[in-house]
Amino acid sequence: KAGAPVSVSTFVRHGDRELQIGNPSGPALFLNHSWQCYRQALRIHPFRPSRKTKASDTPSRRVYDYLEAIMASIVFAHTAIEAFANEEIPEDYQHTLLRRSGLYVVLGKLGIERETDLSEKLSTILPDVKKVPTPKGSKTWEDFVALKRMRDRIVHMKSSDRATSKQ
Repeated sequence: KAGAPVSVSTFVRHGDRELQIGNPSGPALFLNHSWQCYRQALRIHPFRPSRKTKASDTPSRRVYDYLEAIMASIVFAHTAIEAFANEEIPEDYQHTLLRRSGLYVVLGKLGIERETDLSEKLSTILPDVKKVPTPKGSKTWEDFVALKRMRDRIVHMKSSDRATSKQ
């Protein structure tokens, strides 16, 4: 009936059990996990002066726990943004991409999701879709670039990212 609320459900099966849940939002799930990891990292931050330590704590363990939590927060925050960007691209949208070979290719939604960098999605594609100015040059864009740089250094870690003391 017109005006009646509609709820989308997802059915999840595990073995012989089936659960009905509200249709989950990928961006929301990733963002929530990022936030939970960030809160955990702040709680256990090894360099905060107010941090209370237990006798059983070792400095290495505290630092490792912190690094794991903050790294997860960064990766999941970036993933939330990418999931959001991919969801916002309309099914019928097309984007022309210049390949390294010098050839142009027209990509549909699936191609854009798989072959287009998140920076391009946020700076060009979504502004075109939403008819808004590009965020490039703004404080928000600078924050995104910093997040992307940290995420890339975590996901594509090089030996220089783990340089050790040579004493």
